[in-house]
Amino acid sequence: MKHNALAILLTVALAGLLGAGLWWDAQRKPVAVLPAPTAAAPTGGTAVPQAVPRPVPGANALVRCEHAGKVTYQAAPCPSGARQGELAGGTFSIVNPPKVVLPPPAPATATAREGGTVGLIARNPSPGELNAGRCELLERDIDRIDEAARRGGSSQYQEWLREQRRRVKDEMWRLKCGF
Repeated sequence: MKHNALAILLTVALAGLLGAGLWWDAQRKPVAVLPAPTAAAPTGGTAVPQAVPRPVPGANALVRCEHAGKVTYQAAPCPSGARQGELAGGTFSIVNPPKVVLPPPAPATATAREGGTVGLIARNPSPGELNAGRCELLERDIDRIDEAARRGGSSQYQEWLREQRRRVKDEMWRLKCGF
């Protein structure tokens, strides 16, 4: 009983912790991510463009980076040359892989259909099935001997019952009863 109570207590505690974690995650406010700054074309030939620092994401923030037609999500700022996209908060989760389109199965060949059907395979009787009546009688003898042994008696009588039981069991083994 103590083990059951401990298991129930641990299960309830783990379920409570899981529920609290999910509640906390749902209550978090989304992190606002600023879009990547665009480099303005210089107006003068001698003006040196100043590097605009990229916004640094907060702790545990997701950043969506678009580079060369590929989109990645990461927890660090996008590398140079990549465009930082909009992301409305959230957490990492499992994403289902795209469905793989399989070709239809090949039709069955004509040779497989021309082979005909398989006939019924005859079942061999189990070894003890042929001696079922005799086996049932021997099982009754074992029950009778066991009942007599439970009633008690002298040591010689108990020894005789033990020998009788061994003889009946040997006969059952020879007839393959119970197989």
